[in-house]
Amino acid sequence: MEKFNFKFDKVLNYKSTVENVKKANYGKLKEELNKEEDILNGYYDHKEDMKTKKNEEVANTKIGNMQLYSKYLNDLKNKIEKQENVVVNKRIDVDKSKEELVEASKEKKIFERLKENKHEEYLYLEKLSEDKIVDNLVSYRSNARG
Repeated sequence: MEKFNFKFDKVLNYKSTVENVKKANYGKLKEELNKEEDILNGYYDHKEDMKTKKNEEVANTKIGNMQLYSKYLNDLKNKIEKQENVVVNKRIDVDKSKEELVEASKEKKIFERLKENKHEEYLYLEKLSEDKIVDNLVSYRSNARG
């Protein structure tokens, strides 16, 4: 019998390639999200440090410096808001990429299962063919002797 040949091998290879591309894209976006979250956490930490410093130096600080602290904290608040938006958008991108990866994995799995089923069918038919040949040989030998 001929060698097993899955007629959708090229499609399966394509689906595997698509899945690998989606994995790489998901990993890249996840890494970008982590960087953006680190930046945001840095802003939060810096803001808390500045508030603490401002509160500690309130008695010894001139009004002009207090206004500068307040302006700086306000600017930092604006940066935090912008960075929060960046993080939210990155999370949306990561979630979308994850959904695409899951879908690509499902599509690949379908073709993998189909290939497995076709291979099992091939093995079954091959066994039937071998059994038939053996039966024919046994019949031939018994007819030749008899």
